[in-house]
Amino acid sequence: MFQEKIGNQLKIISTPMPSLTWGQCCFIKSLLLCWGQLIQTEGWEPELIAGDPLIFAFNHNCSYETLLVPAYLIALRKGRKISFIIDWMYGHVPLVAWIFKQIDPIYVFNKKSSLIFLNHYRSNARRSAQQRPFTVYQECIKRLGEGRSIGIFPEGTRNRNPQTLLKGKKGIGYITLGSQASVVPIGIDFPGRDTKGRIPRFGPLILKFGPKLNFLEERAIY
Repeated sequence: MFQEKIGNQLKIISTPMPSLTWGQCCFIKSLLLCWGQLIQTEGWEPELIAGDPLIFAFNHNCSYETLLVPAYLIALRKGRKISFIIDWMYGHVPLVAWIFKQIDPIYVFNKKSSLIFLNHYRSNARRSAQQRPFTVYQECIKRLGEGRSIGIFPEGTRNRNPQTLLKGKKGIGYITLGSQASVVPIGIDFPGRDTKGRIPRFGPLILKFGPKLNFLEERAIY
């Protein structure tokens, strides 16, 4: 098992990523060289993530998966980016802001930051976003219409419960019905949650890929 993990890790790191800049490519490969061995996959097939546009839908349990999982998926997709929907405050944290800027994220402004000093940026950032011609939903649908893929955490916040998902927000429904993109559900699981009785703050994780969902009947009704 150890040799298999190392082999998979080296395969990802050696994969060409022509759509990324040299700096982006080096960052992703360096990140995976250090931490990529923490990730296992179940149900993954190349064709699941090969086409664009796609809507990748994940559960959300801890902070480090927000960085590690996108990097891993972009590597699996040979450098094709996924624009994640993320909270506005990540665009104002030094270094973190640069990292997320590389995937051209879509910011949402629903909640305040736990870092109090950042909240004075929120009003200006929110006002600037409101002046744009598209809402967050419309921006997502626009990007999907341009053949780009997006990533979304439908729970809308970190879920610390190791056994139960939170009720999903309606946004993913509007985005899915308003576009023609398939949805790829990916469950993020943690082997340590059963033994510890909680979501680990850091440790191995498993990406469990489900089949593509198209919602043809629902779109026809919508």
